Amino acid sequence: MRKNDDKKNISHGFAVSVVIGAAVGYLVILALFAVFAAFIASGKLPESLMVYITAFTAFIGSLTGAVIAAKRLKGKAMTVSLSVGALMFLLTLIGAAFSDSAELLGKLTPALFIAFIFGGVVGGFFNARRKKRKYT
Repeated sequence: MRKNDDKKNISHGFAVSVVIGAAVGYLVILALFAVFAAFIASGKLPESLMVYITAFTAFIGSLTGAVIAAKRLKGKAMTVSLSVGALMFLLTLIGAAFSDSAELLGKLTPALFIAFIFGGVVGGFFNARRKKRKYT
């Protein structure tokens, strides 16, 4: 094999696609949190909506990451997308475990789990291949 073939196989691997998708998803979550924080700080949104905003941004971030990962690895769209959602949830859970102020299994944990996994599944549906029918 040539060097170009080796690089192509590494860049399109399953694990690499999942990690890149999760990273992109977390960047989207960070951007959305910044926008919503500006709205809350200016008084246009009440602070009581923060639980819903957190679940919404988790869904959108997982959806975006799943779409990116599934586009990179075209053959296994649902598996990759679901893995992105699961990885994002696990990283969030690990981050909560090491923080002093947050509960590990609080009231928000099931909502975040559903948001991350559902975002991954919807992202997989966006990239699922449609079966082509053969007309005879």
